[in-house]
Amino acid sequence: GRDDDRHLTSVPLLYTRDPPSDPAPPARFVGGDGSIRLFQPHMAGRCCWGRHAMVRYEVSGALSVPEDGVVVFEFNGVETDVFPFPRGEFQAVASHPGNHSVLVAIENHDRTERFVESRAVLVIHAQGHDVPETERGAGAGGGLVLHHALRRGGESKCAMECVPTDTMDDARSEAAPAISARALASGAEAAFLVQVGACDGESFDPVHALIKQHAWGGLLVEPLPDLFTRLQATYQGVPRL
Repeated sequence: GRDDDRHLTSVPLLYTRDPPSDPAPPARFVGGDGSIRLFQPHMAGRCCWGRHAMVRYEVSGALSVPEDGVVVFEFNGVETDVFPFPRGEFQAVASHPGNHSVLVAIENHDRTERFVESRAVLVIHAQGHDVPETERGAGAGGGLVLHHALRRGGESKCAMECVPTDTMDDARSEAAPAISARALASGAEAAFLVQVGACDGESFDPVHALIKQHAWGGLLVEPLPDLFTRLQATYQGVPRL
């Protein structure tokens, strides 16, 4: 995401695994009563820049995740992640402008059958100002088109660089002791945080370990009733939350 092209030549993998000696055949498409909506956060195409593009999904219909299966993310025909959640966010990594294929599907747990899938084209732009005002829409073939920029657009009012999750986690961990010390120095019992979209408090949670380790207090907000119930169970008996 930096202005110097030298920083765009090395692309980190989303995850690595040893190739199987006997690769399993692709899942057989059997169909199912459900759908997957692909979208981006509001203004993501013009505001959030860097090598990591965000693609969000939401499952609806009769199919239930994780009861009936898992959500699979493919970028340019390669599987890069699997999630057991009915809604969430994937990161697609790209270093050069161009069009990239995105596929999100629901498969059964043994990965032999595919129920539904949703496709999109992710257009990677060199600069934020190249992203059209309409961030999502139909392409020439009628499919969904999403946008992302490698660098901020000159006069962008929202210059936020998208960075890998691990980088953000490391930054939070490094900052936590100073945050706690500043809170105690001000007379507070502990640091206080506000988390909007707290999910169940554990799955891919960026602050769960910090709350436990540093005894932080805070306000955790989760609008989905099923996840909120699990969030309450996660922090049952934890003070100041």
